[in-house]
Amino acid sequence: MTADAYGDGDGDMASALAPYEDQLTSMLGATLCESVSVLDCTRDCLRLREAPLGNLVADVMRAATGADICLINSGTLRAERVIDAGTLTMKELFQILPMMETIAVIKVDADVLVTALNNSVSKLPKKDGRFGQFSGVSFVYDASLPPGQRVLRSTVRVNDAPLDPHAEYSLCSKEFICTDGKDGYDAFASCEVLMDAEAFPALPILVQRHLEALGKRGEHLELHTDGRITEKADLPPPPEPSSSSLADALRGASASEATQTPQRKDRFKRLSKDVTGHDEGAGSGMRRRMSKEVFSSATRTNSIVNMLRRPSDLDAIARVDALPTDEPAAPPRAAVMNNLIADEPLASPPAWAPATAPIQETAVEDLR
Repeated sequence: MTADAYGDGDGDMASALAPYEDQLTSMLGATLCESVSVLDCTRDCLRLREAPLGNLVADVMRAATGADICLINSGTLRAERVIDAGTLTMKELFQILPMMETIAVIKVDADVLVTALNNSVSKLPKKDGRFGQFSGVSFVYDASLPPGQRVLRSTVRVNDAPLDPHAEYSLCSKEFICTDGKDGYDAFASCEVLMDAEAFPALPILVQRHLEALGKRGEHLELHTDGRITEKADLPPPPEPSSSSLADALRGASASEATQTPQRKDRFKRLSKDVTGHDEGAGSGMRRRMSKEVFSSATRTNSIVNMLRRPSDLDAIARVDALPTDEPAAPPRAAVMNNLIADEPLASPPAWAPATAPIQETAVEDLR
C-alpha cells in the first residue's frame, strides 16, 4: 500500500507516511547479487521434487548452524512465481521468504530421520507444504508404496555416507518443524534440542548474508540439483555390462570424484563463511556446546560399499564390475542396484570385496 492509497480525506496521513514509503522503496530495491539461474518458486517445482532454490536455502541453513542435516518444508518458500535470471534485490528475497522464520538444531537417531523423510513424501502427488528440501542427506523413495513406507532405507545417505543405524545426527530446521513438530513432523517433538532460535539470526537474514557476499565478490548465484531426492520410477535402467564401458566408467568416475569433491567442500566452506562471518563456520562453536558423539560419529564403510553414493551417482556403481581379475567375481551392476531398490542392506564388507580394501571415515569436519 502506498501513501496515495489513503485518498484525499487522509492527506495528513499520506504526508506522514511518504518518507517511510520512500525508505521502504529504497530498501526493497537494494541489489544483492546477480543470478545466472532462474529461481522457480512455484508449487509445481518446490512441492513435488528436489528444487534448486530449496537446495540453496537448505545449504545456507546447514552452513550457518554446522548441523549434519537440514530439512526445510517447502511451504516456507512463498513467492509462487518464476524469478528470471538477472539482478536479485531485497524485494525478491522478501517475496521468497516473507516471514522471519527462526531456526533450531535437534538431535535425531536413524529411525527418527527415516520417519521424517517418509513424512516429507507422504502426501505426494498432492502439492503439500510438508514436502522437504534437504542438505546433507539424500534418499530414494517409491511413490507406489503406502505413505510412511515410501523411503527406501538402504538408499539413505548422510553426507555421502550410508545411514548408520546406531548413530545420532544433528538436524536443523525451522522451530515450527523441529521443536513444535508441525506439518506432520511430530517425531521431532520429543527430540533433544541442541541449540534454540536465540543462537541464530532469522532465516531471511542468513540467505541475505550469502547473496550479499556473492555480490561483493563479484560472483553470480548459480543454483543446482544433485540427486538429494530421487523417485524410484525416475532411476534409469541399468545398462548391459561390457568390459570397455565398465573400464571407462571406472576411469571417468574416479576422475570426476577427484575434482568434484574438493570443489564441493570448498563451496560449502565459503558458504559457511558467508553466513557466519568467520572461517570456522558455526560448527566449531556448536561442537563446544553439544555432545561430542553427534559431531564425530565414526561412520566407517568398506571402500567398495562407499561407491554406492547418492542417487545421482548411481552410474558409478558400474565400477564394482571392474575389480582386478585375480579377485572373486563381482556381482553385476544390476544385482547391486536390486539390493538398493529392494531396500535390502548389503553385507559389510561384501564377500566379493578385496580383503585389504581401505577403510574411509566421513566426518562433519570434511565439510568445513
